[in-house]
Amino acid sequence: MKKLLTVMAVMLAMPLMASGTVLLDEDFDGVSAGTSLEALGFESTGFTVSGTTIDSGNSAQGDGGEAMYIFNHSLAGSGQFYRIDLKIHGPSGQGPPYFWASNAAGHNIFFNHYVTWGSLIEMQTQHPDLINAQNICCADAAPRTVRLEIYEDDATLFVDPDGAGGWLNQMSLSDVPNQAFGFTDLQNINMRGPNGPSYDSIVVSVVPEPASMALLAMGGLAMLRRRRAV
Repeated sequence: MKKLLTVMAVMLAMPLMASGTVLLDEDFDGVSAGTSLEALGFESTGFTVSGTTIDSGNSAQGDGGEAMYIFNHSLAGSGQFYRIDLKIHGPSGQGPPYFWASNAAGHNIFFNHYVTWGSLIEMQTQHPDLINAQNICCADAAPRTVRLEIYEDDATLFVDPDGAGGWLNQMSLSDVPNQAFGFTDLQNINMRGPNGPSYDSIVVSVVPEPASMALLAMGGLAMLRRRRAV
């Protein structure tokens, strides 16, 4: 019985371990206002930590500059993808937050949050052709939680308008003939902030596909049943 419980614990822990690869987790809290993002591992031109509070702490704010974080990370298997969660705020009447991810070949997947253009959310890729998706998210300029998921062959953008975990307005760039984004590796992420948009937090992680996690769990259950039968 003890061995059975041990196997069950390992089986349940495997998806958790598989989803636990966090490449970057930064909320800029506890960092003095005015600090360059270079002190946090970014290559920055014009991005600093701001005292502007979106939730309970500081944010990163750009004034016409950019900030880049370099990873050089490759996925361990085809059943994984990159997930990037951002909490952003483009104040009304100012420039939009502009974010993109690049692989080693220089291919980009990027999105803009145009709060000054009717809260337009736009997602694009540059490989091999410029494919574009657009959606109107929200009627106000409040902070948004945005999730970008990048697979080998497609990318999906989700928006959580009120931060309550209700992911809405899904946009996908996928099923395009001969379209292969080639994102088995993540070279860097970039933020651009003309005229004051703020990034409250950013989390970059590697996550197994839901189908892969389900197969993993099924395999573990089958192993348990076989063991009990013996």
